[in-house]
Amino acid sequence: MAVFNHSRTYGIEMEVATRRSSTEIADAVNAEFSRRGVVDAMGRMQMITDYNGYHHQTQTTWKVMSDATINGWELVSPPMSGMNGKAQLEAVCAALKTLEISVNQDCGLHVHHD
Repeated sequence: MAVFNHSRTYGIEMEVATRRSSTEIADAVNAEFSRRGVVDAMGRMQMITDYNGYHHQTQTTWKVMSDATINGWELVSPPMSGMNGKAQLEAVCAALKTLEISVNQDCGLHVHHD
């Protein structure tokens, strides 16, 4: 059984094929972060930003970006670590579930390790 490394940072890119708008996704994720009390590494409420153009800049918040390869969106996390990062990922997945967004064979999940 693998042991979770609490000190190693990681980032997630999650592709979702949906007709939902980026605003709907961002609002649902923000509501789930708030409901669960999810905060960032500095203790601030973790928020997701609405679609703000395609770029590769590292941010301190999650972001929703267009993804033409799947005709949908990509949710990109900030650098995360430990159980707080896990809590963020669980909240994002729960929010997508409330919107009835699922993945298909065209979607990908990328994990970047420090």
